[in-house]
This record gives sequence, C-alpha cells and structure tokens, in this order.
Amino acid sequence: MFSRKWIAPLLCVLAAGYATAQDPGDIGPHRWTWKFHDGRSGEPPDDFAFAHRGAGGPGRWRVQSVKGAPSGSKVLAQQDATGQKALWRFAFPREQSFGDLTADVSLEFSSGGKTRACGLVVRYKDESNHYALELDDVRGRVALLAVKEGAVRVVASKAIEPGQSGWRELRLDVRRSSFEAILDNQSLFECEDDTLGGYGQAGLFTRADTVALFDDLICDPLAP
Repeated sequence: MFSRKWIAPLLCVLAAGYATAQDPGDIGPHRWTWKFHDGRSGEPPDDFAFAHRGAGGPGRWRVQSVKGAPSGSKVLAQQDATGQKALWRFAFPREQSFGDLTADVSLEFSSGGKTRACGLVVRYKDESNHYALELDDVRGRVALLAVKEGAVRVVASKAIEPGQSGWRELRLDVRRSSFEAILDNQSLFECEDDTLGGYGQAGLFTRADTVALFDDLICDPLAP
C-alpha cells in the first residue's frame, strides 16, 4: 500500500506521461508535436488559433479522418476551396512562441482549389509579418518568403518537380539569420536573412484557394 504522502506525486508523474495527441505534448527536451488524433472530426482543434490576410476569410480548418496519413487516421485540413491569389490563411498553436527552431510538418494537397501552395510559418508576429516556407506544386518550387508589413519577398527558392501526389515532409531550420529548407529529408537550400528576428509563433498556412491536409506538426527549439 502507498502512503498518502506518495499518492499525489505519483499521480502527477503518471499524468505527465499521457499528453493527448491533439494537445501539445512535450515528447522530448523542448520538443512539441501536434498530431490531431484525439480531435473531433468536423471541428477545429481546440488548441489552435486561426487568422488570414486578404479577402476570403480564415478558411475552414477542421480535423478530418483520412486513410494513409503519416500517423493515425486524423489530420488537420484546410477545406475552403475559395479565395483569391492574395489570400493567406494561417493556423497555429495558441500561446506558443519560438525563437530559433526546427519546424516540420507532413502535408498533402487535396482536390478542390486551382492553387496548390502551402507550408510552414515561423517568427509569426501577425498576418503581415512573418517568414513562410512555401511548397508550390503548380509552380514547381519551394521558396522561403519574408513578409514584412504585408510586402512579400522571395529570400531563396529551389525548383522541384510539379504535380506530385501523396504526402510530403517539409522542414525549416531557423537559427538567428540562417535558414535551411528541407523536403523529404533532402536539403534544398541554405540562406541568410535578417528581415525578422526574435520570437514569434510557428504554424501552418495555405494560399489562395488551396485545399490541403497536414499531420505531425513539430516545433523543436534549438539551443543557442
């Protein structure tokens, strides 16, 4: 039998080991992941916030059941297939801020919109100030975009084969003013840029009328 003085600490230890798949879980030193497994299908994840820039609204971000996802059977989907070229839609974990980090996500384009462009945002201050690593399947490129006061500038880019189907893994390593873009475990480019520094939120985005699925969003802060 456990004495009472051991029961409360034991319960705390047990609870710490069972973070839900939808809630941000600390799965290692300083590492956070969002898998959406425990989310309610057809509803937005409780621990995410949404924003947009441009006419068209924040979109329809919903937990969706799918077959063949990288992990589990549920993903986060942006389902709204309407929107003009200048529309950006964002989804990011609430109350999480990162400086230098590795951001990683699995993504897949779905039918619906004509545009097929989405990816990761980091150092997100607001919808008009952030970095975006965009996979554009129509243009056939991955590009790092610096967005300041709404003005978008291509920092670096790499051509890829367009029209690819299936899940892709997109990753961005950020350390001070240094960036490295990685697609499916292959480094695409490294570059330097100091447009935006310091801390900011990290998350996901789609552009224009893109319909896309996301799974396994990981934010792993890097040591100074």
